[in-house]
Amino acid sequence: MAVNRTSSFQLINLADDADRKYFQTFLPKWNCEHVELKNKVFAFYADDAIIDGHLWLDFEAGWMTNNLAWRSSLNIAEDNSLQKNCRVSGLVVTGSLSLSGSVINKNGNYGPSLDVGGGIHAHNLIGGGAYITVIGAAKIDGVTFAHYNDGSLSIGEELDCPVIINEGHDLSFKSHRNNKVHIDGDSSDKKIISNTDDDGNTVIPKKLRKDLITDIVEWDDVLVHLCEGKNILLSQGAKSSLKNNAYWLERINRDCRNLAKVPEEEITAELCEIAVKQGGFALQYVPEKMKTLALCESALDISSRWTDYAGANLQYIPSKMITKELCYKAARAITCIKFIPKKILDYDLAYEVVKFNSDEIENIPKEYKKRMLLLLAGAKT
Repeated sequence: MAVNRTSSFQLINLADDADRKYFQTFLPKWNCEHVELKNKVFAFYADDAIIDGHLWLDFEAGWMTNNLAWRSSLNIAEDNSLQKNCRVSGLVVTGSLSLSGSVINKNGNYGPSLDVGGGIHAHNLIGGGAYITVIGAAKIDGVTFAHYNDGSLSIGEELDCPVIINEGHDLSFKSHRNNKVHIDGDSSDKKIISNTDDDGNTVIPKKLRKDLITDIVEWDDVLVHLCEGKNILLSQGAKSSLKNNAYWLERINRDCRNLAKVPEEEITAELCEIAVKQGGFALQYVPEKMKTLALCESALDISSRWTDYAGANLQYIPSKMITKELCYKAARAITCIKFIPKKILDYDLAYEVVKFNSDEIENIPKEYKKRMLLLLAGAKT
């Protein structure tokens, strides 16, 4: 039988002025200034503490004084009872906090507060609507994930964690190391990895995806897995679930851009053909070794679901496959001069590009421009 190593926390009702003043010294400035502490109830430990398992920072997890299962998770003695059943507002540890599991705050709108006077060590650290304050350093073995714009996650010293992800949250730390960092918005930090693709869409960056199990396809998958207490880092021994062709087929039929999320070893010719037929720009997600001439030609087909500027997909065709015939097809499907190899471009081809995309008149070679302007002017009269 496994031994529960969790420290014995106690419940404190701050109705007493002396207890409240003592307790306030361990609360963050936010709580002291904006929360009426009187009669609030907190779980409390006045030293370094251990929690065996996960700490679920969601009121839905049973943060009530008479909830026996929740009390058991913090090893709160049965005789440490209050006169009436009420919500427990948060947890305070005056020293450091060590968990064998993770700190998990799934709800992005609210949650019990967590205040640690020293450092913290956990597997994963997920912050949402709860206010989490660690005065010292944080050693997180897996992932730190801060989500939504309510609550805050504050680390007073260094955050040592392999992967740090901030999705629009109030996340702060003095320094970080040993990690890859993904943060919404601009940052001057050189360790920040991009969160957008070539089209400006928010995606899981390739530099991050290669470290994750293949079950992680979209950003929502990250949060779902972490909030289930799962490990998602391959370096931490996490194992991907096996997925068959039908699974990826359903994803791609929903959106051809999902071809980019298929692990390269699981990409098939069928998946590529369906994706490119649906939207020619999906050719950019096809491995070079799987790009056939027929597939490249279909990427220029204006009969796909996304037909605007299908000719621009010429840029995703390997240069060794590009012929003048393909360039003419691209021109008629609206393309740009810059996508046509210089060795192929001539006056007639440039004219074809401008004929279907008049904005490109500014980008044709100088030696063609005067003649073409005169020709276009004559065509208008």
